[in-house]
Amino acid sequence: MTFTDEQIKIQQKERYLSCWSRNENFDTDGYLFIKNFLDLENLNHPKDVIPGIKEYFGNINLWDHRNEDQVPGSSSRIKYPPYKKLYYETKEKIENILGRKLYTTYYLDRIYYPNQQLYKHLDRDACEISVSIHLSSNLKENWPFKLETRTWYTNKKMKELWKEGEEVEILFNPGDAIIYMGCEVPHWRDPLKSKHNKLSRIFKNDDTYYHQLFFHYVFSNGDRAHYYRHV
Repeated sequence: MTFTDEQIKIQQKERYLSCWSRNENFDTDGYLFIKNFLDLENLNHPKDVIPGIKEYFGNINLWDHRNEDQVPGSSSRIKYPPYKKLYYETKEKIENILGRKLYTTYYLDRIYYPNQQLYKHLDRDACEISVSIHLSSNLKENWPFKLETRTWYTNKKMKELWKEGEEVEILFNPGDAIIYMGCEVPHWRDPLKSKHNKLSRIFKNDDTYYHQLFFHYVFSNGDRAHYYRHV
């Protein structure tokens, strides 16, 4: 589902100042980018090439499959068991960075393929605090993650704009992460370009991919705490 800029602005106003932390930079901009957030050396992250979503139910052999609606044709895994320990370890790290306790909601990883894109959007309430971590890719050039910084008004009535959000491009290396207010900060990716030229793609399959991991949480004493789920 895609949204117009006007629809996104309406959503932003509805959610204005619904998320806050004890980290001034995070609260001002709505995000933090952290280099080398994750050590990938001993992390097992095999790629799943089955298009659609595989949702796991506590066991590597127990899963269900359905279509991927947000990025059609991509390969996603919800609650993939090998990432569970990392999901909880990351929760503790984010709590220390933001100065507030978090509840778990869900996590997933996704593999993007050529020409796929993430349309500009705001996340659902279960993604109050989102962490996006780059795992791997075989691109020759980096693929920007784009977002708009937090918009500020002169007061909570939002009748007068104080500071318009600004577009920012984030370039990930493997292990880098961005923490962002998923419900308040619009974010997207333009179509992924193939690493091959047009002639090469005629004679062989296009193996271009980009693998990203997403951890989602809510504040334990916030307005979205009821989205808590034990993972």
